[in-house]
Amino acid sequence: MKSKVLSCLLFVVSLSYGQNLVPNPSFEDTISLNMSNAYLEDCITDWKGGFGYFNTDRDPITHNYSVPYNILGYEEPKTGNAYSGIFTYTYCTCIVRNYIQCELKATLINTKKYVVSYWVSLADTFRIANNSIGALFTPDSFNVSNNGVGFIINQIPQTQNNVNNNLTSKTGWTLVTDTFMANGTERWITIGNFLTDSMSNSIIIDSTCTLNGLNCGAYYYIDDVSVELLDETGSPTNLPQREAFRLSPNPATSVVYIDGKQSFTGIVIFNAQGCLVEKISTKPTVNYQLSIANYKKGVYFVKVTTENSMQCLKLVVQ
Repeated sequence: MKSKVLSCLLFVVSLSYGQNLVPNPSFEDTISLNMSNAYLEDCITDWKGGFGYFNTDRDPITHNYSVPYNILGYEEPKTGNAYSGIFTYTYCTCIVRNYIQCELKATLINTKKYVVSYWVSLADTFRIANNSIGALFTPDSFNVSNNGVGFIINQIPQTQNNVNNNLTSKTGWTLVTDTFMANGTERWITIGNFLTDSMSNSIIIDSTCTLNGLNCGAYYYIDDVSVELLDETGSPTNLPQREAFRLSPNPATSVVYIDGKQSFTGIVIFNAQGCLVEKISTKPTVNYQLSIANYKKGVYFVKVTTENSMQCLKLVVQ
């Protein structure tokens, strides 16, 4: 009798709306960070593949895979102290792809609709943006090589980034989200670019790109992966929201505009070392012109506060 009761309880839990079915969604849980060439399958619980794992406690001497500074640029985690990274495209004579993969907490339910979301940020040293990232759901796991050279998974993902959602930003995180209906067999999620080079939606953002230059490609940091069941009306119960505010232009030289749909009550600017640079108290507004003419070149963080929330944006001063 007890086993039947337990089974019923587990079934009820599996139907709970708003529950993220992805274990270790922001890549925080680790086994070891001391391996010089450790990638996801070596040091991160539940996840496989990838090409790089970035954590505040990694590489204290070389900082190759540390956070926020690392071998590929500078980026604060979306949440927590870590994120993953993969190649999704390279302007090269050979295909270069990486994928990350993990087993979900439960098998998806037949005919139920799910919302899939994750945040991406283009690494600073790369010169091409690639909008073709997607998520594939399968009953079982399969090989996701770290090498990635000449390796592409020839399957059609159930969810795909909207082509109009440009993944060009190197300053902060861009939300990728989509929905799909499950067939009741899906247990594993794999994230990456499943399209050939000719089919990939790629944007050259640096005219100095030359063929066979590895940095003439797209490498994305990835954080906060989520798979959640939608409610019976087909509406998401906890769908992530896009950033409420944005900085433009960014990078900037003399003036930057802080725009958003919400009114904010204060602005605080820190440098990359975490030191206070400027504090501005404003009346409630939805846009603000910030003078940065006296700022030194480098990376800054702009903390925007509202009556009930806070958002931190990365600003690059040139």
